[in-house]
Amino acid sequence: MFDPEKEIELETDSSDFALGGQIGQRDDQGKLHPIAFYSHKLHGAELNYPIYDKEFLAIVNCFKEFRHYLMGSKHQVKVYTDHQNISYFATTHELNRRQLRYAEYLCEFDFVIIHRKGSENGRADAISRRPDYDTGTTKAKEQVLEKNDKGEYRFTQQMETLGWMQPAANKEIPGDDPKEFIREFHAHPLHGHQGVTKTYKRLLQQGYKV
Repeated sequence: MFDPEKEIELETDSSDFALGGQIGQRDDQGKLHPIAFYSHKLHGAELNYPIYDKEFLAIVNCFKEFRHYLMGSKHQVKVYTDHQNISYFATTHELNRRQLRYAEYLCEFDFVIIHRKGSENGRADAISRRPDYDTGTTKAKEQVLEKNDKGEYRFTQQMETLGWMQPAANKEIPGDDPKEFIREFHAHPLHGHQGVTKTYKRLLQQGYKV
């Protein structure tokens, strides 16, 4: 049974024809118990993606599928993958439009990517290689996306682990009433129609402590 107080572990994997993933939580003895599984058969252009794009897609799809578990988690989500190719995204390089969409979506979450040998990533590996490749689910610090002077999105590499976070916030909310400032910030015509999550994210991006 899912416990919102505990850490969440996400295992993902991709093959030539499918993606797979599962989320789970550990009990007091450290044993991992699966919560839900996901699988997706690749179609059309997806079949021709490079392996690092497929692995990136596996992570993104799992975050979308398990969003109701992962969004607002009290702990940093641990994402395990057996593809070292995912470190491709830790090097400074320009992102294509597809990769940029993936990266922007994942910025909504607090997580870290951890490489794990394929032999230790069995469930997700098995799901991505199932013979029928059905799509569906079954119950059961840091990289920073930044914009450079030329307007090109790039990644900066964190020294030890892969993850995602907003730039460090160091500015205090101005004025005597922080709530009023946030309301005005939210209603600013240049920001368009944005919800609570986007407002919070935009405040962080501008360096405010919230």
